[in-house]
Amino acid sequence: MPEVAKIILGTLITFGLHGVFWTVALLIVSALPDIAMASNIGNIVFWSLLAIGLSQLVYMVPIILWFIRVRDFGWVKGFIVGAVMTALLNGGCWLVFGGTL
Repeated sequence: MPEVAKIILGTLITFGLHGVFWTVALLIVSALPDIAMASNIGNIVFWSLLAIGLSQLVYMVPIILWFIRVRDFGWVKGFIVGAVMTALLNGGCWLVFGGTL
């Protein structure tokens, strides 16, 4: 596969992983029966979703390290591009909307 295709697919997969992260986080919170427990974990999930530019490190760093280990740098570039785009968009949203939360 050409390197440009790997970069594009890596970027798109990054955005797909963000969707999976949101879905799993919201399912965890909705599955909790106890109100106090749901409220505490709900707060954690709420802020981790708002700060997805930082919370993406939990799943992006292992993926990037694995592709570095198998020496497939086209994918690494794509994942890094997607992660940087997410962080920049998230930071921009915090600058614009940060005072209204």
